[in-house]
Order: sequence, then C-alpha cells, then structure tokens
Amino acid sequence: MTGPVARFFLLTVVGMIVGLSLGFWRGNHSFGESAQIMADAHALGEYEILAAIQYKHSTPEFSRQAQLDLLQFMQQMEVAKKRSLQKSIEGDRSFVYMRVGLLEGKRGNTESSKVYFRKAEESLQRRQSSDTHSEEQLRDMIAKYDSTSHYLFPFMLAVRKTMR
Repeated sequence: MTGPVARFFLLTVVGMIVGLSLGFWRGNHSFGESAQIMADAHALGEYEILAAIQYKHSTPEFSRQAQLDLLQFMQQMEVAKKRSLQKSIEGDRSFVYMRVGLLEGKRGNTESSKVYFRKAEESLQRRQSSDTHSEEQLRDMIAKYDSTSHYLFPFMLAVRKTMR
C-alpha cells in the first residue's frame, strides 16, 4: 500500500517542481521580451519627440540634423533586430524622410529633396505594401501632420496607445 501511494506522491512532487520551473523560466523569458519591447518603444518615442521639437522650433539646419540623427537611431534599432517594432519604425521613418525632403527643398537642394521623398514612399511601401503616393501627396501628408500639436509620429503614437 505504501509503495503506490509513495510513488504517486513522489511523481506529483516531481511534476510540480518541473512544471513550476518551466513555467517560471517561460514567464520570465516572456516578461523580459515584453519589457524590452516597451523600453525600445519608449526610447524611440522620446527620441521622436525631441526631434519633432527641434524640427518645429529650431533653425532649418538644426532641424535637418535632428531628423538625420533620428534616422540613424532608427537604423541602429533595426540593426539590433527590434523586429517587434519594425512596422512602426518603417511608418515613422517615412515621416522623417518627408521632413528631411521638405528641409532639403527649402535649402534649394531639389534633387536631394526628391531622393528623400522617394525614400519616404519606399518606407511606406515596406510598412503598408499597398497604395503608392506621389510626392505631392506625401507633401500634403506631412504638412497635415505637422499642423497638429502631436510630437509623436502616428505609428509610434498607435503603439503607445496599445501599451496603456
């Protein structure tokens, strides 16, 4: 009688230990990934706010440099394999390219402006892979967005709303 009961009790304890260990490991792993995604989204959002403030309230040269720095930061996040934010980064990158395109146009660099608007369209295509936009449509899109009081780009704004 003690043999089967003891075996049952021992197997139950072993099963609980193995289950708790695996559950703890998986939960810790999932939580760590989620925390990293939230931290990355927050860092990108804050950088976007800083670049937007400089874009709206600084000289054209500082505005341009702030946007180029933001593009470089997005590139670094991409290199670090932040796949979970990839679509948001692509969408926001398109807005940064549009802004740099506008600033290049103001500096008289028409060809460079066209290149940045082309990059904006390519970024939107990677994000949405649907409609194509003309340079004029992109100019209207960024002008409409820049007339708002938001500093975050729409895609990162959507990510932040889902985190709350």
